[in-house]
Amino acid sequence: MLNIIKSLSFLKKILIGSNFAISYSGGFDSFILLEALKDIKNCTLIHVNHNLNSQSFSWEDKCINDAIRYNLNIKIIRIRLSVYSIKKMGLEGACRFYRYLSISKYLRNNNIHYLVTGHNLNDLVETCFLNIFRGCGLFGLKPISTVSFNFGIFIIRPFIKIPRDSLLRFFKPSGEFIVDYSNFSFRFKRNIIRFILSNYISKYFINYNSSILRNIYLVYTYIKFLGSTARYDINITSMFISKIRQLSDFRVRNIIIYIIRFNGFNIKSKSWVDEIIRQIFLYKKKRMLVISNNVRITLEKERLVFSFIEASCT
Repeated sequence: MLNIIKSLSFLKKILIGSNFAISYSGGFDSFILLEALKDIKNCTLIHVNHNLNSQSFSWEDKCINDAIRYNLNIKIIRIRLSVYSIKKMGLEGACRFYRYLSISKYLRNNNIHYLVTGHNLNDLVETCFLNIFRGCGLFGLKPISTVSFNFGIFIIRPFIKIPRDSLLRFFKPSGEFIVDYSNFSFRFKRNIIRFILSNYISKYFINYNSSILRNIYLVYTYIKFLGSTARYDINITSMFISKIRQLSDFRVRNIIIYIIRFNGFNIKSKSWVDEIIRQIFLYKKKRMLVISNNVRITLEKERLVFSFIEASCT
């Protein structure tokens, strides 16, 4: 319980006197967050309707009623995902990407400084398992930060190191919250982890969430070391391709991964990075090296230049 009190104290120091928003689905996690922050002024609820569920508009109404109940402003954002976006990123990935993209645009345009979400330790561990099964490598084990800067906004997750059960015991929510029954469907891989894998592991390793959290932060120390190495190599080469070619394959790969991830984009695939490295070492004339949907890598005056294209919300 002490961790929850410390988290709330930390959060209120940041938020008091600032404009902030709560990412509000109306579900259990965001409802607890609303209960925790309802007395702080300058709060706006942000509800995103992905138009994927027959009940989505009734959920809108529930969230609007909650805003009225707590005397808060609310912004409803409606998203309609294209078939192409879903095919490219997967349903969960597309929902997440365009949700944050839309929210960030609204926040920046309305002078709102922070977005607060209800993610907790269970979410962090589930994401860790998902990334392992997807083969995301070392960076897939990177912890979800309490405070991060993505999509041009500060995102705060005050409960990311706290188990959902602890939050339930501490807050004892008495109001009604939305139950999205798709969260119980095995159509979504996260639910397989949540209801099969996690339940099975917890029978034999009671505190496995905390153990995984410790290991995630140990891995993070190695990730930070790789980041510092990449920054050093970028500095000593000034991104001149002749100097980059003097580095080992591993260090060139590390630079590429660092720059792309630092700018908020994911690595398309290992083969995509391999092709970048191949062209860096074998190019014979000035030309475009690599183009993907969001990343362009070009040669300008013998220097390697990365350009990033912000996706539109479609």
